Amino acid sequence: APAYVRVAANPVNARSGTVGLAVVRAGTISLSLATAPGDRCFVEVADSLDATQWFPVRTVVGDGGTHRVEFEATGPTQFIRVRVE
Repeated sequence: APAYVRVAANPVNARSGTVGLAVVRAGTISLSLATAPGDRCFVEVADSLDATQWFPVRTVVGDGGTHRVEFEATGPTQFIRVRVE
């Protein structure tokens, strides 16, 4: 079955957490994540946008570069958010 990725962004912190590219291949989600030095970016997933519980998949410590984040898809529909602190 085909996989679709839709990225909707409303960054509160424009320095970090911007997703540049997201791809699904063979059940693995891969995305690029822009960071700023010192920021911590938490990549989290849930089954719906209004979920009360989001599950962490990766934490990226910002260094000013772009990081590739990969993780396994856990279901046919998955929502991904990046929380920046």
